[in-house]
Amino acid sequence: MSNNMNGSSSYMPVGTTLQAGKYRIESHLASGGFGNTYKAKNLFFDEIVAIKEFYMKGVTHRDAETQNVSVSNSDNEPMFIEQKEKFLKEARRIYKLSKLGCKNIVDVKDFFEENGTAYYVMGYIEGQPLSKKTKEAKPEHRLPQREVYEYLMQVLDALEVVHDKNLFHLDLKPGNVMIDYEGRAMLIDFGASKQTNPDGGEATRTALCYTPGYAPLEQMEQDLDNIGPWTDLYALGATLFFALTGKTPPKPIKLIQEGEEAFRFPDDIVPGMRQLVVRLMMPNRTERFQSVDEVRQWIQKNLKKPEKLPDVVETPDDEEETEVIVKRPDKEKKDRLEREKREKEKREREREERERQEKEKKEKEKREREAREKKEREKIKIAPPVSSDSLDNTDTPESPVLSSMLGLKKYALVGGAAFIAILLGVIGLKTCGSAPEEKTPVVATTPQTSTPETITVENMKASNQLGDYLYTGAVDADSLPHGKGEAIFSNSPTAKSYKGTFVHGVMDGSDAEYVFQNGDTFIGSFKDGHFDEGKLTIAQTGEYYVGKFNNEGVPPTDADGNPTAGNWYDKDGNQL
Repeated sequence: MSNNMNGSSSYMPVGTTLQAGKYRIESHLASGGFGNTYKAKNLFFDEIVAIKEFYMKGVTHRDAETQNVSVSNSDNEPMFIEQKEKFLKEARRIYKLSKLGCKNIVDVKDFFEENGTAYYVMGYIEGQPLSKKTKEAKPEHRLPQREVYEYLMQVLDALEVVHDKNLFHLDLKPGNVMIDYEGRAMLIDFGASKQTNPDGGEATRTALCYTPGYAPLEQMEQDLDNIGPWTDLYALGATLFFALTGKTPPKPIKLIQEGEEAFRFPDDIVPGMRQLVVRLMMPNRTERFQSVDEVRQWIQKNLKKPEKLPDVVETPDDEEETEVIVKRPDKEKKDRLEREKREKEKREREREERERQEKEKKEKEKREREAREKKEREKIKIAPPVSSDSLDNTDTPESPVLSSMLGLKKYALVGGAAFIAILLGVIGLKTCGSAPEEKTPVVATTPQTSTPETITVENMKASNQLGDYLYTGAVDADSLPHGKGEAIFSNSPTAKSYKGTFVHGVMDGSDAEYVFQNGDTFIGSFKDGHFDEGKLTIAQTGEYYVGKFNNEGVPPTDADGNPTAGNWYDKDGNQL
């Protein structure tokens, strides 16, 4: 575990004590958008614990001497208070769940307020998240089926306890399933959870957060009335798929378009495990399992001898695999290769067509511009000369000097008129282009051709795990941001804007510019919605970090997007 990072005042330093000396900070473990997690020691009982601190990245800052946490901008004070109460509510929920005797839910021991913020204390888990365990698995970065089955049954035990209390986790993913060194799976991080009333109504109506790839349609569409056990069970299926294959789960739109073909399981996955994942991840919530009990009954009927599931990952011999691919390709693999080839050729044709259209458009604009300029020049040349008679009504012949001066006046008048016309045109364009506070998305398309149209939108309403935003840029066929674009956030506690590349609604690309609400900035690459590599600058101090950012969960909480391999510098460029 890493110690607190030099050059950053976001974390409490090692040695800091809380609750009048009861807890001492040993190291910094992880950070997210709403909190920091530390390894600490309970000095009263000589016990290692984990402490989660409420800290809103981009909204709050810490006094380096007193460790007091306060809001950078007073306008954000109401939001800070509201989110802190949600943080404490999360602690109370986990505390009550952990007292029910389930060993597969993280244990909350204590919670309190101090330093202007809130904390809760958890049991420290010696282990790693399922995401990291899977990625580090040899030789194919996926886990044996028998091991996955054992984790599955333990997570089902945890979900059963959660759902029995009319609570839904809503952020189940490999990064939120901790595996300790004894093989015990534990469900952690209830920050996105929702409580429902006994009569079925939802107790709160705040927006649903989600992780792309692990959320079904009803969660992505903010359909609060239709979330339920089936929502968590979809995420469970996606988590199983990742552990079995090492690949990112297919998104709901792909499942709708391709059905079971979207999964592409490795050949050694047994039919029962495949069918279980497919049923858990049905796009239509009514076709999924409706409860944990239904899942258990199905497993009992269709996986009758789980002890006989493979306990190793089968890796075909390299020579045999080459022979299969070259000499005897099976139909499924051959069809897939042909389909990928056709899709590649189609994309190439579309690219060439776009380039051709762009070239024609530029040439047309050039011809029109040259024609306008030529016409203006001709107007100036054929304008009638100004005589001295028209000026002073005398019979005195005009002198060469007077004629020259009149010519200059004429050109000045013409040039001034042209300038005013251009200025009015610019003002008119600017006035016409300005938009009211809220507008209907405007869709602009390229001329109709035989290939699919390139679609762009202006101020389209959208949302992701950071909050609601207005999007301007390219979209895909499902109206998800896809390609170059810009998102301006309206109600995010941390994000102000993002400018860069999107991939089917997810911020993902090497040319990103991201601005926090408090003025902090990040310039670099995004990967699957998180910082990947680049420069993070702290507006308040001018300090900045250059390097890579973590995209894996770190115990005991998910730590996506935290500095992991790089250096901090002061505002003058001196390494800290």
